[in-house]
Amino acid sequence: MTNILPQVDSMNRGAWLETEELIECYRDLEPLRVLGGAVFTATTTADKARQAAFKKSHALQQYPSFFWKLVRGTNVNPQDNSVIAFWMPNDAAAKRGTVKNYIVSVAELEHNLNRHGAVVPETFAGFSAAAKAHVPVAMWKNPAGCDKSL
Repeated sequence: MTNILPQVDSMNRGAWLETEELIECYRDLEPLRVLGGAVFTATTTADKARQAAFKKSHALQQYPSFFWKLVRGTNVNPQDNSVIAFWMPNDAAAKRGTVKNYIVSVAELEHNLNRHGAVVPETFAGFSAAAKAHVPVAMWKNPAGCDKSL
């Protein structure tokens, strides 16, 4: 459902698209679990300015300040416990080539979701403490034969 929410165009065609391309490539290798969502909060001056712009351009009262995604495989990228998570601002900074800046640990993703007002505390089950704390050092490379670059 994240794709029906208003997204800053350079984020949607940039770093967020890179996460979608990653999924397209890896789902051909094995089944993936993909969870994602949006966070609605306007705490910074930049958030409030973007919210005003979306209100003017789309007649929206609120827009997502952040998007998040958790991708979990079984055997892919074992050095990362076959898990990669993203916490991405809905702004122009999240352009193509910057996705590495938005990779987070599962623990940080939980923390961010809870800090930004989850009604029920968000926890992702089935991870060891070490796996939750691990942050991949880089964006996963597309597997051989899968070129989703533009």
